[in-house]
Amino acid sequence: TAVFVLCFFVSHSVHVWADAVLYDPITQQDDMFPLSYPTTAKTLMAKHGVIDVESYQARQQMLMATDQIKLKYPQQPLLCSKTDTQQSTTLVLFDRASSDIQQVLETLAAKHRLEKPKLQLLAHPNREGGLFQVLYGLPDFYQESIERQQLTPAYLKPLNDFNFDIRWYHSQNWEDSLSLSQFNSDWHSQNLTEFSARSQNQLNVVLMTESDISALDKVLQQTAGHQLLITSLSPAQSEELLGNKQFALENMQVPLWQRDYQLADQPIAGLMDIVPTMLENRISCAGSHKNYTNGESLQTLKRRWPLVETYSPYIVIYDEKEITILDNSGQFSVYSSDKFELKKQAEPPVPVLIDALKDLKRFSKTEETN
Repeated sequence: TAVFVLCFFVSHSVHVWADAVLYDPITQQDDMFPLSYPTTAKTLMAKHGVIDVESYQARQQMLMATDQIKLKYPQQPLLCSKTDTQQSTTLVLFDRASSDIQQVLETLAAKHRLEKPKLQLLAHPNREGGLFQVLYGLPDFYQESIERQQLTPAYLKPLNDFNFDIRWYHSQNWEDSLSLSQFNSDWHSQNLTEFSARSQNQLNVVLMTESDISALDKVLQQTAGHQLLITSLSPAQSEELLGNKQFALENMQVPLWQRDYQLADQPIAGLMDIVPTMLENRISCAGSHKNYTNGESLQTLKRRWPLVETYSPYIVIYDEKEITILDNSGQFSVYSSDKFELKKQAEPPVPVLIDALKDLKRFSKTEETN
C-alpha cells in the first residue's frame, strides 16, 4: 500500500512540474491519470502562487503564435517523378457557395458528367483564408509568413520541371482584393475571357463569382476532356454568423463536384485536401504529399477523424461526436457535433490536442524569446 501511495504522489508531483513548464511528453498522457488529476492542474498551482499565471499564459500562447513562425517549407527538397497520367485537370473555385450557384451546377451536372461524392467538405469562414488553404494546402496561420517571404506553393516547381502548363484565371467580377498577388507578386491571373484549354499536361485554376456564373458552361465545354473539381472557398452565410456558431458542421459545408476522379467516400474533408487530391496522379514525391501540405488525397480512403482545421485565430477539431474550438489565448469550448450544443465542463482529449498542434505546425519552427 505504501508503495502505491508513494507512486501516486510522485506521479502527480511530476505532472505538476510538467504542467507548469508545458512539457508535452508528460502532459499529453493526461488521460491516463486517475480521476484526482484536476488537483494537479495549473489553476490550483496559480492559486497558491506556485506559478505566475501571466508567464504561463504567455508561453501557452506561443503554441499558437503566428508572428514568430520561421517556415521550413517544404520540409525537405521535393524529389519527384512524373506519373504516366497526362490528362489535364481544371479546378474551379467560387468565392461563396450560394444557392444560385448550386442550382446552376445541378442543371449542368448531366450535360458535363458532374458528380457529387459522398463527403462533407468544410470551407473557410473567410474567402482569403480559403483561397490560401486551397492553393498551398497549408493551415491559414502560415499565410502571413508566406506573404512576407513571397513564397510560391512548393508543388509548382516539380510541375514546371515536368513541363506542366499551369494557368490562373479569374472571372470578370472577381474582387481585386481577393487576388493571387497577395500571396506572390509574380503570379499573373488572366481574365476568364482568355481561357484556353489543352487536353494534356495542363493545370488550370479558375476563380469565379456568382455574378459570372453564365461563363461556367463554356469553361466546362472547353475542359470536357479534363479531370475536374468544383467547389467554393467559403459558405454562403459565413459573414452573417457570429461567434463559435459559424464553426458548426452545417454552417461550414460547401458542395464538391467532380469529374473523372475516383474519390473515396470520406466522412469529412477540408480545403487543404484539394491540392493533394489533384496532384496524386500527376507527380510522386519522396516523403509523399506530406512534404508540402497538411492535406490528404481524397482519392485514398483513410481515417479522417479527427479533422483539424485552422480558421485564424481559431483551431477547430472536428471529431465524430464533438467539435473542439481553441482560440489563440489557449481557451477552448467543446460542442456536440450533431446539434452544436455546448458541453459544459467537457475537455478535449489532451493527446489529440497535442498531436493536432504538432501536425499543424510541422512546417514551422517557433522561436522562443527570453
